[in-house]
Amino acid sequence: MEKIEYNCPECETSNFVTLLGSKDIIFRSKCSGCSTELEMTIDKKQKLSVKPIENIRNKSNKKEIFRIDTSELDIEEGISKIKKEDGKAVPDNYPIYEEKINVKELTDKDEEYLNKPEQRTESDTVEFPKPIETGAVIIAVMIMISGILTFHTAWLLADVDNSEGPETLVSLVVIDENGFVANATISLDGKEVDTSMNNHNEYPIITTMGKHTLKVGNVTGYSDVTWDIFIAAHDNETLLGTEGLTRFTFELEEGNGTIEHEPHRVQEMYFSLFKYGPLILVMFGLISIWGARMAYRQKSYAGAQIGALFSIFGFGLLFVGPVLGIASLIMLNRNRKLFSASFNKDNNRHL
Repeated sequence: MEKIEYNCPECETSNFVTLLGSKDIIFRSKCSGCSTELEMTIDKKQKLSVKPIENIRNKSNKKEIFRIDTSELDIEEGISKIKKEDGKAVPDNYPIYEEKINVKELTDKDEEYLNKPEQRTESDTVEFPKPIETGAVIIAVMIMISGILTFHTAWLLADVDNSEGPETLVSLVVIDENGFVANATISLDGKEVDTSMNNHNEYPIITTMGKHTLKVGNVTGYSDVTWDIFIAAHDNETLLGTEGLTRFTFELEEGNGTIEHEPHRVQEMYFSLFKYGPLILVMFGLISIWGARMAYRQKSYAGAQIGALFSIFGFGLLFVGPVLGIASLIMLNRNRKLFSASFNKDNNRHL
């Protein structure tokens, strides 16, 4: 038995091997330092020869280490190499960027900028305008026409005080504390009317549709009473005798001079409509035109809907405006993909 010391040819670690039996032998062992398999032979002169055994499997798993020997990157050389490997990767007429980057001269700020991930800002967004669709144009035109008709209705409502319609029949009833008054004097717009109380205790008057002033007076012991009324278009057969619409009751009070009659709720509704209606309709018309613009630009689906709704409420030419508004709402629902969800951006593709 003989103990022989040797060094690993891979890591130079000192190892020992014990020989048993014949010395003319070839055997294997592992290095205690790097675990490399070693093949050892002893020649006739008692000399130990050690060499590593090539391991194909370990060789395939060994990682190759690449090292950059130069600190200067030549971009032109890299592009030329790509062209040779794949002619389709870079066109032949692609301009070559001549500047070279010297890694040694990069500062900390430069490295931070190069390593910083790309951030897209709103100013970098490229917008490709989308062509105007025929459906959007039709919707916009219908809403626009309905909005213009709303302005026309507002003008007619504002001018109703100065306009007169066809003749119609209304009746007045005069009452004092004793009952119906048969000898009252009736005036219409400052002119005395030739009328008398009939079998229904009413004073029939033929007048025109529109705004008028009635006056009842010349009753002994009672004050004269004036009443500003508006007579709207109505059906004489069905609405004749409707209080506040075709029938007006005057309740006289004791005293002298002239007093104003308390307004009836129907008459209050009329005069409130004449006072605030034109302004409201003008606002509806403006909103309708704004909605038509939204529809034409294919901006906001909700904006176009709002414009169509207000065009319905405007009652342009009574029924024409609402019909156009309803038709535009139906088309909007069928073509909603043409419009954007935003009030501020067109329906374009943003990159």
